[in-house]
Amino acid sequence: MRKKIAVFLVICVMMVSVVGCGSDGGRRQQAAQTGQAVQSETEVGSANQENHDEKEAEAENKVSKGKAYRLERADNDRFVLELLYRNGSDTVAQMSGEVIVPAGSSEYGSMVEDAEAFAQKVADLNLSDEIMHFSIDEVNLETGYARCNFVFGELDAENAGSVEMIAEFLGLPATNGTFSLSECDAYLQNSGVTLESEW
Repeated sequence: MRKKIAVFLVICVMMVSVVGCGSDGGRRQQAAQTGQAVQSETEVGSANQENHDEKEAEAENKVSKGKAYRLERADNDRFVLELLYRNGSDTVAQMSGEVIVPAGSSEYGSMVEDAEAFAQKVADLNLSDEIMHFSIDEVNLETGYARCNFVFGELDAENAGSVEMIAEFLGLPATNGTFSLSECDAYLQNSGVTLESEW
């Protein structure tokens, strides 16, 4: 009988040891899993913060501010211009607009000639329309007119080399290969062009 009790005790001790080892291993495994979960959450949080920071930097660097100008004379001459810039910058990043000159205007012939020459220069640059677009149409209605449409982008980056050429054609002031928003604004308003809106 003593032998049976001894064997039973030995078996109980072994079972307790095995259970103890198993629960200890389980605790270790659980601790390891918890550590991995915390590390994973930290990495996700860090990645989310980086994405947020990148989006904020992109938003700050985006061309999102602008000023719109207009000049309209009694003979239906019209000049419309938008100057776009990056948040916090005084450098014009993009401009777009339209010039309309009626056929009866004394400036019509020279304007068409200048516009056609400029259109050829733009075509020779072989840039995408998003960066450099210029077109001229002669509309032959009862009161005919010539119309130029233009979009000049990346003026503070890839297309900065075109600034002098654009300045010469539009008559805007350029300094060191850039258009200063404040200088252009002052020049336009001193020339009688109205600031219509800004955003």
